[in-house]
Amino acid sequence: MKAHTAWIHGANFLPCLDLFARVGETVLDDGVRGAFEGGLKDTDHDAGVWYDLPLGVLTVGVAKEESGKVFLRVNAPHGFARAVEAVTFACASYRLETH
Repeated sequence: MKAHTAWIHGANFLPCLDLFARVGETVLDDGVRGAFEGGLKDTDHDAGVWYDLPLGVLTVGVAKEESGKVFLRVNAPHGFARAVEAVTFACASYRLETH
């Protein structure tokens, strides 16, 4: 497993999770989505308080910052690095919407 770290715009949190679910070979259902949303509320990046949850073959950790950024810590098995990096780049660089 390799750890990937990045930050994204808070508005991209749910679209980013959906993309990570696809990379992790699973589906972001309402239960997992709710767990991440609820878990994120109790995090604090500056204090080192994270929320981690498996998402298919990935493990995604999240922590928020007062500025509105969401920090990510994604553990991915060998062979998933490029996909994880593409998702974090897109989520940090563009405003994403879900349909």
